[in-house]
Amino acid sequence: MRLKVIDIAETSRRIRDQVAAKNLKASDIQKRLHLQSIQGIYAWYSPKSKSLPSLEHLLQLADILNCTMEDLLVTREVELPEE
Repeated sequence: MRLKVIDIAETSRRIRDQVAAKNLKASDIQKRLHLQSIQGIYAWYSPKSKSLPSLEHLLQLADILNCTMEDLLVTREVELPEE
């Protein structure tokens, strides 16, 4: 059985690249999302952190970047063992 999952490392890279392509800084995103700390945004950028925005923040981030949530998410299929 195959299952579609979010590739966290590639999604982190895509978010970072999309923000950079719009010439925005992490502090710009922090202000627009009304976040108290910038650390969470840096975690979104790091493939090692395994941290992604919440659905609400992902929706808002897509709006800021003038794209869809699907444009930011990278998925892959994994094979589940048969039971």
